Amino acid sequence: VNLAKAVARNLKKMRGNRTQEAFARKCGISQPTLSQLERASQNVTIQTLNTIAGGFAVIRVIYFGIKV
Repeated sequence: VNLAKAVARNLKKMRGNRTQEAFARKCGISQPTLSQLERASQNVTIQTLNTIAGGFAVIRVIYFGIKV
């Protein structure tokens, strides 16, 4: 599985019915960045993953599509 696609899938699932703007604010990233990540058109950095995970206090490994 492609990392960018796994991140995109997980972000869309986590966002649910919230707007990209509201979800991006919760994640601590900009809406344009979230949009790019959800389309898998931008490679995600570890720093961005940590920022997003910090907004939700989630285990960072889920972004890689690994089930624990």
